[in-house]
Amino acid sequence: MWQTAYARAYHMTESTEKTSPGEQRRLIGMMLPIREISKGGAVEKSRGTGRINNLHRWWATRPTNVSRITAYAALMAPPLSDHEDVIRDMCDYVRSTLGGPEIRERTRGRIRKAWGDHTP
Repeated sequence: MWQTAYARAYHMTESTEKTSPGEQRRLIGMMLPIREISKGGAVEKSRGTGRINNLHRWWATRPTNVSRITAYAALMAPPLSDHEDVIRDMCDYVRSTLGGPEIRERTRGRIRKAWGDHTP
């Protein structure tokens, strides 16, 4: 399913490749692995111990990994070449406890590469 969305995103953004990152379509509106993100969020919220936010049940808790992924997807334009790697990283990011340092660094590197000197 995401491949179809990717194909549409590719054709929509192909002409805007050379514009600034703020003017392009965003990954969050094109191809977001919702099922994987939901599963990861449910696992994170259901943990009974091991995290400071599990000491007391808050009324409106937001799973950290889900928040990080949606922020990342809102910052990034749909990738034109490494879409499978990005989706795999996003799903791994959700499945892991805190995203894993190597995945976080790869994600930060992609954001720096996409935005350059601009502050997102």
